[in-house]
Amino acid sequence: LIRPTLFADDANLLISRNKPVLVETETEFQKELQDVDGWIKVNKLSLNVPKSHCMPFKKKNRKQEFAMGSELLQISDIVKYLGILIDRNLKFQEHIEYLLKKLGKHIGVISRLRHFVSRSVLLKYYNFYVKPVLQYGILIYGGNTFANLDKLNVYQRKLFRLILFKKKTANVDNDFLRHDILSVTQLYFYELIKFSFRSVRGELSCE
Repeated sequence: LIRPTLFADDANLLISRNKPVLVETETEFQKELQDVDGWIKVNKLSLNVPKSHCMPFKKKNRKQEFAMGSELLQISDIVKYLGILIDRNLKFQEHIEYLLKKLGKHIGVISRLRHFVSRSVLLKYYNFYVKPVLQYGILIYGGNTFANLDKLNVYQRKLFRLILFKKKTANVDNDFLRHDILSVTQLYFYELIKFSFRSVRGELSCE
């Protein structure tokens, strides 16, 4: 079963099989790829194979090779798709590290900017530039383990202490409430509740 996902010029093919024999699954997978390659050629389209990646969601225990036409696909352990780093074990640790680096840059900006602008400006900076970084894809990367969210919580609190000129060990829970700021963990549950509500109302599309 092939499930294509298209967004702008990005395309993703998810091929799933419930086969107990791995070799049979890989054979069918290769056949599906050749069918896709044939469809591309018939419709006079092109695919940049060197920039295409293949990532089997299974333990890496032996060499695998898959081809699109006459060119071999690159087997990857990590793929960035629509801004999210996806690994073959779906642990999202690499994506968390990626987010921590982005938050680190914002911490650097805040640490300098706070001496020249008001607190309200800093809070707007957080809502416009930092919150979207945490919020985007949180239902995907946040559902694996709360340990991932805890790492982001640490950086979020550090940033908020800088905004409020508080000591490194100060508790900011009440300040979060005062300024209507959700912690990363709370943000995850907020998005989960919204998703569940929309699902119950039938507002989500599976297409």
